[in-house]
Amino acid sequence: MICIENLNKSYNANVVLRNVSFNAEKGDIICFFGKTGQGKTTLFNIISHLEKPDSGIINISYINNEIEYVFQEDLLLPWLNVRENILLNTNLKSIKCKNDSYTNVLSKLELEGYENYFPFQLSGGTKRKISLARSLICNPKLLILDEPFNGLDFTIKSKIETLLKELVETREIEVILYSSHIIESSIAFASKLFVLSDSKELKIISIDEQLRKSIIYNLATIESIDMYR
Repeated sequence: MICIENLNKSYNANVVLRNVSFNAEKGDIICFFGKTGQGKTTLFNIISHLEKPDSGIINISYINNEIEYVFQEDLLLPWLNVRENILLNTNLKSIKCKNDSYTNVLSKLELEGYENYFPFQLSGGTKRKISLARSLICNPKLLILDEPFNGLDFTIKSKIETLLKELVETREIEVILYSSHIIESSIAFASKLFVLSDSKELKIISIDEQLRKSIIYNLATIESIDMYR
């Protein structure tokens, strides 16, 4: 589905990516973990054809209409209401959206009742959900999420993670690539974990299933304690 070999990218003398290689197959949820400035966004920009690499081989079996990219910023248009913002990509890509698909996305992301609101009336977390809804309604095969859970509390984040996992399991979405700088959340959600290090190279980290279960339990326990403080 996706094959990246020896990808390199620099901005003048600043090396951002060095010899990055990885494969992604149907059913993969891959987290790219690393500190700010380690090249995660640049990598996603290259995969989504927004930037060109200096060198390397990129083979992606998805056409542009099958790829959706949720940026770090919500990028909602302030003069459009929630419904219009959600449907924006379908209009730009000339995708026919059935009304039940729109209603289904609203329901899954718990956005009913917000359709006529404008961005200035919404919380940061709600804006993040609208950005995700705008991509999901296009029925992408490849979904790219750059720091997707910023501004979301644990409960909402867990619901969205569960929804995304279900969409991958049913192959409504075939591959998810997402970035994070929080290691616990990365291990809890991802099927594969790739680390972008100070060397600008990609390191593959195996995820122990027992460790994953322990982290999920601990995160849930911490959140439930915080709710009652």
